[in-house]
This record gives sequence, C-alpha cells and structure tokens, in this order.
Amino acid sequence: MLNSSFELILEQFRMYFPDLYDQSVDWWKSGPYHVTFLLNDNSRVEFDSSENSIRWIPVIDRSTDNESLRKEIGRNIRKYIAYRGMRQHEVSEKAGITQAMLSRYINGTSMPGLDKLYSLASVLGCTIDDLLGVE
Repeated sequence: MLNSSFELILEQFRMYFPDLYDQSVDWWKSGPYHVTFLLNDNSRVEFDSSENSIRWIPVIDRSTDNESLRKEIGRNIRKYIAYRGMRQHEVSEKAGITQAMLSRYINGTSMPGLDKLYSLASVLGCTIDDLLGVE
C-alpha cells in the first residue's frame, strides 16, 4: 500500500505532466520530494514535487559497465562521505551494505545497482543524480 505523501506526489506529477504520466510504466521514491518514473521507451525522469520540475536521468547500461561511470560514482560517494563528516563504516551500516562492497563502489571496481544508489543517496543526504554526477 502506498503512503499518502507518495500518492500525493504521484497525483501532482499526473496533474503537471499528464503526457509523461501516461507513458510511465513504473515509479519509485528516489528522495524525500522526488519520484523517479520509468517511461515506456525505457527512459527515466525524476519529478521534484517541491518545485514541480522534472529532470531526465541517464540510463545506466549495466551490460557495458562503463569504467569512467564507476569511477565518477566512487569519487562522488567519497566526496559526500567527507562532506557529511561520516566514516565509511557508518555509511555502509546505515545503507545496508557491507564495508567491503562500499569500498568497491568508492574504488570504482564495482557498479552499485539502483537500489544501492538510492540507499547511499538517502544516507548521504543527496540525490541519485548527485552520485551519478548528473548536473
């Protein structure tokens, strides 16, 4: 069952962007005021309900597992850990991942899935786009 704030965000998106809402095939909460929508053409858009704005999200092609993207994500995780004054063990515990896996993400040797990006972004107080380096 959806909670009422999530339902309100979905309704708000439907009102402001009816064409995109009609094209959506899935959605998930990606931040306190953000919902990410998967569209029927496999593209993704993130809706910011606090500003009634959208941002297109690049699709991560996990089949190629782009090394430069892994390194970018690692640099950004490291940056937000330092910015928040946290330690890696705190972040891994709160994000529900092992310290070894967090280390692999930071070093760019492993690519976090969307669920792990969401967990890390939540713990670090940023968005998935921030971790991906999307401006």
